[in-house]
Amino acid sequence: MLERVYLGDWLYNAGIVGFIKIISHGNEDQISQYVTIEDNYIEFDREKLKGFSEKFFKKALEQFGRYDSLIKDFNDYLNNDEANNTNKEKQLENIKRKLNFSLMKVKLKDRNIPLPDKKNLSNNPEILSETIVKVLEILNSDYKDFLESDTQIYLRNIYGQKSFLNPSCNKDRMKKFKEDFEDKITNEKNKKAKHQCIICDRIAKADTYADTGIGSFIGLNYDSLNQLWNFTSKLPLCDICELIYFCSFAGFLDTSRGKDILYFINHDSSVDDLKKDNYLLQKILDKNNRNNLLLEYFTEYYLKLQDQKSKNINKNISFIELNISNEIMPKVFSLQLSREKSNFLKDHYDLFNHLSKASYKTKDTSKYLLKEIIGQYLMDLLSYNYIYWLIKVYIYSKEGKTNYYHAYFNSFHLQNYLMIITLYNKIIRTGGKPMEDMDKFKKSVWFIHNKGKELTKKLKEQDADNKVSSIVFKLLSALRVGDKNKFMEVIARIYMTYKLDIPTTFVDGFIHTENFYAYGYSFVNGLLATDQKDNKGDHNE
Repeated sequence: MLERVYLGDWLYNAGIVGFIKIISHGNEDQISQYVTIEDNYIEFDREKLKGFSEKFFKKALEQFGRYDSLIKDFNDYLNNDEANNTNKEKQLENIKRKLNFSLMKVKLKDRNIPLPDKKNLSNNPEILSETIVKVLEILNSDYKDFLESDTQIYLRNIYGQKSFLNPSCNKDRMKKFKEDFEDKITNEKNKKAKHQCIICDRIAKADTYADTGIGSFIGLNYDSLNQLWNFTSKLPLCDICELIYFCSFAGFLDTSRGKDILYFINHDSSVDDLKKDNYLLQKILDKNNRNNLLLEYFTEYYLKLQDQKSKNINKNISFIELNISNEIMPKVFSLQLSREKSNFLKDHYDLFNHLSKASYKTKDTSKYLLKEIIGQYLMDLLSYNYIYWLIKVYIYSKEGKTNYYHAYFNSFHLQNYLMIITLYNKIIRTGGKPMEDMDKFKKSVWFIHNKGKELTKKLKEQDADNKVSSIVFKLLSALRVGDKNKFMEVIARIYMTYKLDIPTTFVDGFIHTENFYAYGYSFVNGLLATDQKDNKGDHNE
């Protein structure tokens, strides 16, 4: 019997992409053998789902990554002479850490294979390699056990404890999945409810609950469902839509190998475009360039769009970030950018890229500058308020007076963000046309930055570098409220005290407010550039 599955909400769309990946073994050449892809729906025969359970589990094992990682790491160790010559005790601790999970402990105990200790290792250095060989034999001979256990661990973290994911199901998990889903769908044996499926026009499956692949990702939990569905946690879904939701894990791109963060590109233009755009995201991740995944994707995506002549270049497309360790709504970044904004991203790629590894921590929360800035860029929220905040975090972290702030960036990163917001204001917020003297302006911003560095150097020479933070906060106070007079009053007093000439470039800041913020924050960044890493900012790009 042929079934159609139409595009729906973002999680359902992730399920459609995941379903295509699973049923085709991730091989694009095989997709047409199982699924017909039309404009806004896919179509497949229920008979094609025979054997789906094994594909489902293999995809989850691959995405979790632990099993493949163990096989690779241990084979690399055995085949790498250099590794065998390194510190054996360190290798032993590393191996013990990798094998420190329940199923492996049980396997080793059943075979009476103790892990060597330091004493064994010192008497017989070869025992480490011998142990690894035995572990590899276990991994290969008991593959099915690891397949089922790792799949359960990985998917339980995403979907809860439905069916084969329940802790009480500690064996034959694939068989349980096959009985509950594959067999009943292919044989059309699912009991029907009185309700219509909330996603499609099929009749809902009986006894379908809130934990069938949906859960907290879209704000559904037992408490809210009790109110929505007449004080019952049952959620009207048909057997096909339930399966599609369960496939969403394969549609998401897991950048953390089973830990926390998942990504998905969503839009409703067509199934084919939805699939291709997410495959592009996978391609970028395969480059092992995880630090700037967002930036790489946006750049390549819009470079691809430049080749399209259609006027309808922008789609209803979103970049979704899901943190499965927190039951909160996902972050959704809209990608409906104008051609001017996409060109700006491409033309100033290096400025964004320099921020890829910069981060900060407030109390127990870590944040990456590039991720936050990309979010601001997409939602048109770039502002000087953010750099004001970053400078304060940087100073508090550097002074070390509190454990609340930790900055893992320097003034060069601050300067790059300043250039992004300043150029964005001058190019995008003024109609998309760069100033004729843009190069001259960029050089003047860096010139002011270097003047700030010179002042800090002068203060150090006179053992007055402890005054830098005080000066910075006074200047920040003026910048915060746009008080040009107060800013220049502070500058004049300092330069007069140390008998220095005030940079004439500051005069331009009084004429153009935008330049005032650019020069002001650039000068502050220069004042903070006290280590060698910040010398990258000496160029005039």
